[in-house]
Amino acid sequence: MVKVIKNFVKVNQYTRPGLKLAAVNGIVMHWTATPGASALNERNYFNGTCIIDKRYASAHYFVDRHEAQHVIPDQEVAYHAHDQNLLCQLPEAECQYHGARGRNVRGKRRYHP
Repeated sequence: MVKVIKNFVKVNQYTRPGLKLAAVNGIVMHWTATPGASALNERNYFNGTCIIDKRYASAHYFVDRHEAQHVIPDQEVAYHAHDQNLLCQLPEAECQYHGARGRNVRGKRRYHP
């Protein structure tokens, strides 16, 4: 089992809007498509470059083989799933509709070894 490290990103409009979740109805897990990246590297990206690039994206946890970075409080919204049926790029498949709602699910992103 890996150690969970609470390391929240700053509240901002792109990666951590600070909005309260009404409920958690599911869990979304997917790959980041960044082979070799650590959970901490990804956390830092979502606390810096992603904000600078004005990209709406995030997850509650980033997990690698050594640790889990808890980057957004469980009771807050993260941008790991769309609120509408928008096309998403998934590593294991071509573009397909993503049915999860970002305001109702908790997100975890995993890394390629």
